[in-house]
Amino acid sequence: MTRNKPIIGVTGNSGSGKGTVCGFLRRMGGFCLDADLLAHEVVERGQPAYIEISNMFGESVLAPDGSIDRVELGRVVFRDTVKRKALERIVHARVKSQFERLSAEAQNDYPFIVWDAPLLVEAGMHKRCVLVLLVTAPFEAKLSRIMSRDGITEERARLRLSSQPPEIWLYKKLIADIGEINVKIIENTGGAGDLENKTRAAAAVVR
Repeated sequence: MTRNKPIIGVTGNSGSGKGTVCGFLRRMGGFCLDADLLAHEVVERGQPAYIEISNMFGESVLAPDGSIDRVELGRVVFRDTVKRKALERIVHARVKSQFERLSAEAQNDYPFIVWDAPLLVEAGMHKRCVLVLLVTAPFEAKLSRIMSRDGITEERARLRLSSQPPEIWLYKKLIADIGEINVKIIENTGGAGDLENKTRAAAAVVR
């Protein structure tokens, strides 16, 4: 029987540097799964999540070609907690299923698996991880990265960050559920070299 490979979860607020951390983990040999990319796939036309979203939110969140207009959908849910939670419930189950399936398929080819998921904790996926890296960064740095990366206004970027759980809440939830020894904070406050060193040191325990 093949021993299950360890799963490292990577989470944190938008703009904290999760993608960069996952890039370092990939260099270390890990198989990285990106929740955002999978979320795009599960809401494609014809998929069950697409049908649920279009039924719930109506044609206003559909692009001219009939696909989900993610910008418009984001504008709707970031201003309405109830709608945001409803959307998360629709998408989470499908993304979690994809994470499990793809991780199982990669068992024999990689020394460890990486789950890159902003909503790792909210979806309960952290409980499947042997280690969770909580990536943090100063608020202004996150704000700047989001605006530059996504081409959105400062108001939209602030609204996005305000809709996400505080880092201290994430940390407390993580240690309560999986234990302090299994949670590492990666402070993204220096350059790329500093971030890589922190990532390698934190992840070394599972190799």
